[in-house]
Amino acid sequence: MTETLLACALFLVAIGGAYQMFYQVLGSCNAAGRQDAAVQELSIVRNHWRSFVHASQASVWRADGTAFSAGTDSVRADGSTLCLTRAGRTESVALPPNATCAFTVERTPGLADSAVLAVTWNSRHAGGTQQHEARWVACAGQATR
Repeated sequence: MTETLLACALFLVAIGGAYQMFYQVLGSCNAAGRQDAAVQELSIVRNHWRSFVHASQASVWRADGTAFSAGTDSVRADGSTLCLTRAGRTESVALPPNATCAFTVERTPGLADSAVLAVTWNSRHAGGTQQHEARWVACAGQATR
């Protein structure tokens, strides 16, 4: 009888461990999927940002942290989207959940002005939350990472 109870107890411990491991793996897979989706969204954001700045014909660029403007064209973050307005037409690009954007213009004597878009977002995983930042620098007529 004791051996049967011991075997049942060991079996339940093994089942409980397998159950817990299954849900940890499932949680890790979900977190990896969310991170992959964020990376794909950011790739699209980067391409739109680079194209926008590359095509800019304005001689004066301005950034106040929350928006970037080049003449009558502008880019701003509006909640979960990046809104790019050119010639009165607005295009919206999705940002990762809870992402924030900051815009700056870097001016270096003797060099072309650079427009900078910094996107910050958080990812959740089994160990907690991690903050990420992507920063893209672009110049009119060319763009760099």
